[in-house]
Amino acid sequence: LTNMTDSDGDSVSDLDEVINGTDPMEPCNNLADFDGDGLNNWFENSTGCPLMFGIGGGNLTQDNYTTLWNNTDTDNGGVTDFQEYFDGTNPQNNPDDDMNPLDTDGDGIPDTIEQEIGTDWRDPDTDGGGIPDGDECPPAFWDDDCVDAQMNPWDPSDDIQANMMYFFAENTSVGIDYNITHYWRWHTYDAYTGVSWGVNTSLVGYTPMYPSWSTLQGVAHQDFWDDSALYGWELEYRGNGILYPGDELIATYNAVNYTDWIDVEAGMNFSNYTRDVLIDSSVVTNLYVTATQVTMTDVIKDNTTGFQNSSYAKGLGKFESSENISRIAWEVVNETGWTSAWDQVTAIQQFLINGNNTTTFLRNHAGSNRSDSASTQLLTDTTLWILEEVREGDCDEYATIFAAMLRALDLPTRKVTGFSGGTWVDNGFEVYGHDFSWWVEVHLQTNANQGELDLGWIPFEACPEMSVVEVVNETWSPDSYERDYSSGNITLNGTLQFSSNASVVEGITLDLYLVPSNDTAKVPGGAATANHLIGTVTTNASGFFSFDGAPSEMIQPGYGSLVLLTHTQGYVGIQGISFPWMINVTDDVNLSITSPTPTSEPMLGAGVNTTVTGLLEWFNAPQTDPALLDTLQVLLNYTTVEDGPVNLIADVGSGGYYEFNVPISESEPLGFINASLAFLGWHQEDKNNLTNPEYHLRPTTTSFNFNITPSPNLTVTLEGIDSNISILDINELVFINGTAVSRGPIPESLNGTLTFQVRRTGTNGPYTTLTTWSLNESNWTSVPGQFSLSWLFNESSVTIPSGEIEVKFTYAADGLFAADEENFPETYGIRSYVEFDYILNPTTRGHLAAIEVQLSDHTGSSVADFPGSYTVDFNGTQVWNTTDPSSGRYTVVWTPQWDMIAGDYTWEMNFTGSTWLRPATVQDQIRIQGRSTVTVTLASDWTPRGTTNWVSVIAQDI
Repeated sequence: LTNMTDSDGDSVSDLDEVINGTDPMEPCNNLADFDGDGLNNWFENSTGCPLMFGIGGGNLTQDNYTTLWNNTDTDNGGVTDFQEYFDGTNPQNNPDDDMNPLDTDGDGIPDTIEQEIGTDWRDPDTDGGGIPDGDECPPAFWDDDCVDAQMNPWDPSDDIQANMMYFFAENTSVGIDYNITHYWRWHTYDAYTGVSWGVNTSLVGYTPMYPSWSTLQGVAHQDFWDDSALYGWELEYRGNGILYPGDELIATYNAVNYTDWIDVEAGMNFSNYTRDVLIDSSVVTNLYVTATQVTMTDVIKDNTTGFQNSSYAKGLGKFESSENISRIAWEVVNETGWTSAWDQVTAIQQFLINGNNTTTFLRNHAGSNRSDSASTQLLTDTTLWILEEVREGDCDEYATIFAAMLRALDLPTRKVTGFSGGTWVDNGFEVYGHDFSWWVEVHLQTNANQGELDLGWIPFEACPEMSVVEVVNETWSPDSYERDYSSGNITLNGTLQFSSNASVVEGITLDLYLVPSNDTAKVPGGAATANHLIGTVTTNASGFFSFDGAPSEMIQPGYGSLVLLTHTQGYVGIQGISFPWMINVTDDVNLSITSPTPTSEPMLGAGVNTTVTGLLEWFNAPQTDPALLDTLQVLLNYTTVEDGPVNLIADVGSGGYYEFNVPISESEPLGFINASLAFLGWHQEDKNNLTNPEYHLRPTTTSFNFNITPSPNLTVTLEGIDSNISILDINELVFINGTAVSRGPIPESLNGTLTFQVRRTGTNGPYTTLTTWSLNESNWTSVPGQFSLSWLFNESSVTIPSGEIEVKFTYAADGLFAADEENFPETYGIRSYVEFDYILNPTTRGHLAAIEVQLSDHTGSSVADFPGSYTVDFNGTQVWNTTDPSSGRYTVVWTPQWDMIAGDYTWEMNFTGSTWLRPATVQDQIRIQGRSTVTVTLASDWTPRGTTNWVSVIAQDI
């Protein structure tokens, strides 16, 4: 229009539009894009513009959304407005439909969202506490800047709970070395961000997994496996360690077979590069895997180089700092006279841990305080900031530096978070929060001298040692403490100082726990429970602290120890501090009789052996199992007319149970006899012979009367169906024969109840009643008082596992108060069947196959022993065997072999790129691009090489 400078009113002059090549008569068409999101201001501020003006090549449908001209991502969903139009999603007010937003650090929060809420878009764990930002602040809390989220992404103290057990890793095989460090991977990061390490999203791809899914990707060649074996693990996740949909799995870093998991409905997805496993449905409480255990000899270490067959996990990206990082890294390794890649890794590792002649690094749990406000690149790159400026940081940052320096040496490296080590208990590792760690994995191989074999991803840790603190000038009280709290409070005063230079430690929070003396190493850990906590204080300017309190729940009798637990703050990390002195925790005991009745005056039958049972318990709560404390004993003393004084001793079994077999002569006069129960006291060490004996459990004596009464006379036999009649077969008949008569010169039949009881041999616990019979004239044989019974030893009635058992029959006659017992001196046994529980899934030949097998008997449990030889045959050939497995669960591992004969075969070969190749057995030159079909003649002694999906065919360059 001749009278207007902006004919279409879109705020861009007609002259500019002509120069820009846009239509000065169409307001939807101009280049005014103040937020730079690819959409001009008019298009964003209004609706009705044809989409062709927003995203070139649109289908001429109309724009229905109003977006912000000064915000590239109006709905804060992580994807720019322009990309949302292209994706067909709502850019105005629906952040949940954004597709594939950019997430540089791989923490689950798009970069634009992190910049909005204030977390660091280049660091997956802004607070360095161990939990990724996306797990601490889920999408539901993004609009409110993470307010009210369950965890705070700016507070490391709420991430990993040091005293909580995250999982128990039970070893289900034999031969595992629990003295080496075992690693349990959680999150893997492979892209340097300059601040930390993120995820290379261009490589992310997941392969669906199913039970018995196997992979050798990134695992050392089998020549380096200890005994060429795989080792089985069951990981039981506990507490906050239970894994939910969207979580990544915690698993052994070198797992090669994911045999099974519970809930099996949980969808599992294996990352093709990082080996992380993503859960997409249901929860996971238990995981069964097999893994390698690799040992590198010095010869192998001396002949290592970086992995050559892949460009993955190399380089530092386009960072100006990479040249300086490379310079420092090479200076460090060149000082050591390195000869191998292993030497290079070790040189960087030792430099970060121990420094050198001119450099010392410190561990500061508060981090390096790197500032992005500085004007130079030096201050914005974590690696150079710590290496050249502050020389201190937390272990998260040192792992970042370690990985960056190794990448600068052209070694394939990535950063990993998870758990390292654990506490070995019986047959597995208890893994607690204080075992959480950061490490790097380096992909190495042997050089030509050692066959150029893959060594897999190898874990290395590099963090300066924690500054050790100690307590001096401590005073405490009391030396002995009553479990009923009558001793008052426990006090501890002292001064906290650094061990290295005796400087006091100010402002550190301390927890004080009372724990059993043999549990001091479990603080931090399982012994540091809220019930054992005495109190929490903070050291003053002089490092002084003072405690005065008592735990809410008293520990078991015995020696107790006070243990200080330091909170992480500055140069002080989590550390348990114990003392050489101990506190005598003391209690009384209760002795009670549970049978025969009445328990106040138990009735014993004249002429029979009667089992007297009872319980020993602590006088004060909590009444823990005495059998876990020590081997304790109870004494029974009584005096009869016929036998005079009798003294019996019984061991205290599980739950405080004890029993005596009391024989009474048939000629003993009826009536009361004096008796007493005695406990002689207990001390953790033998100090009861001192002039003034010391006790943790004080002695006690309880006097009572036995009541001698008439009893029946029971004779009974038990037979199974086998030639060895002491074997009782599940689901087969057993035969019970005998008599139930009165005592005296003229025995008469006695009606009553016959009870059949058993228990596992050596358990020293109560018998289990299997069944009872009412005996009377209706089921006597031709002789009154004589019985002949058969009973189906049915699996639904027999709850005792297979194995050796003790047998007892009891007969309670009508009208008599005492029963007769028949305790069988010979050993009987339950013979059951073995149930094999396993899942078979398709497995590719040439690939590792693993099957988790659960053995159970008629009880449906694996409590019983399963001695014997077990084998697996595949195609008529034995591929696996074991003898007398140590538990009812084991892992069958083998590689299904190719079954081929010499002749002509057509192979599908996979090559990368376009290369002139000639398979050795093919005479003609052929050009192979991607995949090609080639006829190959196999020699009679040919065997396939490798375990990949593609057959290895010997080939050479033309």
